[in-house]
Amino acid sequence: MDVTFAGELGPWASLEKASNTVSNLPQYTNWNEDLARAFERGLVRGADGLIRARISRETLIAACAAAGKDCSEVIRRVSCRTHFIVADESLGWQEAMNFELLPHATRSVIRSNHWLMAGNPAELNRAVAGWLASGEEEFARGAT
Repeated sequence: MDVTFAGELGPWASLEKASNTVSNLPQYTNWNEDLARAFERGLVRGADGLIRARISRETLIAACAAAGKDCSEVIRRVSCRTHFIVADESLGWQEAMNFELLPHATRSVIRSNHWLMAGNPAELNRAVAGWLASGEEEFARGAT
């Protein structure tokens, strides 16, 4: 948790210092106005006047523990059309075991960092649009 999220928790003396700190973290390589607004919505000013994340370190630890829970048996039962899109810079998600969990899924790896929608929105939109179009074609073939 600390390696991944500690830099996003604060506290900071000002919004400017918070934004400057976070915008230099690897997960925010493509820092832009949208990410800045999203980050700012997750902040609160404490009684001490300092700015910090609304989420606590303890809550993040609990979320990380829950994310580490093995749900592979449930995930393997997913049988509906699924598109699993990962970023080339989010190497952990490209592990073969993740793709094996969704054997019926269409899989794409696009050029981006962790934040697909901000890192490379055009390529993400192309991947999703192509997947949706292939489903329409599949549906049309099944209807005839």
